[in-house]
Amino acid sequence: SVPPTMRGSSRCPFFPLVLFFFTVSRGICLAKKYAPPYNPASGGVGDRSHGGYGSSEESASTAASILLSSMSLGDMAGQMSLVHIDTVLEEYEIPTTSGADDGYVDIGTRVNRTTADALFGTLGAGAVFGQPSPLRPPPPGVPDGGGPRPRRRIPWSSDEYRAAIVIISSAARAAGRAPVLYALDTTHGAGYVAGSVLTPQPLHVAASFDKAHAYAAGAMGAKYSLGAGVQWIFAPVLGLGTDYRW
Repeated sequence: SVPPTMRGSSRCPFFPLVLFFFTVSRGICLAKKYAPPYNPASGGVGDRSHGGYGSSEESASTAASILLSSMSLGDMAGQMSLVHIDTVLEEYEIPTTSGADDGYVDIGTRVNRTTADALFGTLGAGAVFGQPSPLRPPPPGVPDGGGPRPRRRIPWSSDEYRAAIVIISSAARAAGRAPVLYALDTTHGAGYVAGSVLTPQPLHVAASFDKAHAYAAGAMGAKYSLGAGVQWIFAPVLGLGTDYRW
C-alpha cells in the first residue's frame, strides 16, 4: 500500500528532493564537526586539508595547482580511474577463539602493499571504492578452499578501513601522486562499516516529511563514514527502495 504521506498530498511535490539536498548540506557541516584531527603518523587520514597535503584550504589549493601543472596526460587518466578495493586485497585466516567455533573458517582481508604501490603509485589510480566483497558459496560439490568447513569474510570495522586508507595513501604519496579518494555507499547509514547504525533509505525518510529524522539519519551516516576515514560517499540515492527491511 502507499504510505498516507504519499497519497495525493497537498504538500509541495518537490519537498522530498529539497529534503534530500538539505540532508546533504547538513552532512557537509557534520563532516567538519566529526572529522578526526590530523595525525602525521597516520599518513594523513583525518586531515581536513585533503589527506595531509596542506595545512589550510589555501595551501591545499596551491598544492593541487602544483600537482595538476606537473601531471602528464597519462597521470590525469590515472586520476580518473576508480577501482574496487578487492583489487588490492589479500586474505588471511582469523584464528578461532576457544569456545566460539560455529563451523565457519573466518577470513580477514587487508591491503597488499606491493599491489597498492603498483596500482596507486606506478599507475596512479585516483580513487578506490567499496567494501571487501563477501565470499560467494561455491557450486554444490565444489570445495571452497576451506576444506570441509565453509569460509566467510569478516566485514571491516572503522579501524580496518582507516588502516587500508593509510596504506593506499602512503603508496600514492611515496610516488609523488595526488591524494587518493576512498568512496563508499552510505545510503542509509554506513551500512558497510561493521558496528555502524542503519537508517531507512533516503526516499523513505523524505516521505516522512520529518526534518529532524532526516537530520539524524544524515548525522549518523556522516559520523560512521568519517570514523572510517572515508572521504567520499555515494548518497543520497533518489531511487525507490524496494527492500522492506529498510
